[in-house]
Amino acid sequence: MRYLARESPAGARRWLTRVRKWAATLRALPQRGRMVPELLEFGITTWRELVADPYRLVYRIDRRTVFVDGLFDSRQDLEELLITRLLTHET
Repeated sequence: MRYLARESPAGARRWLTRVRKWAATLRALPQRGRMVPELLEFGITTWRELVADPYRLVYRIDRRTVFVDGLFDSRQDLEELLITRLLTHET
């Protein structure tokens, strides 16, 4: 994101607007995202994700509130990052 902001501030603003709209759609249908495959391998079904290649918006639902836990570039190996980062925030 920093690279995009430096190279194309207008492009970064458009991208951020897109991500915010994408996240806002979870208000109506929070269950629509798929369970995160890397976490399912460990039996963890708490987190879900929306995928807009190459990005993954990872979130969890607590009662009627959706918490966005991260926006990740799926071109990276995310398994270790997801396990260490998200599990330290599990409630």
